[in-house]
Amino acid sequence: MQVPPDPVAWPLDHLAEFGEDAAPALILRDRTIAFKQLRSRVAA
Repeated sequence: MQVPPDPVAWPLDHLAEFGEDAAPALILRDRTIAFKQLRSRVAA
């Protein structure tokens, strides 16, 4: 079952709050950052 996209335009710093800690949040060229790491970086 496919989930429809969220129609709310959230600010980028709020998007980090929607994923589970270990789930991939940001895929870079040489590594993947999990949501927990992303939240820490946004908070800093």
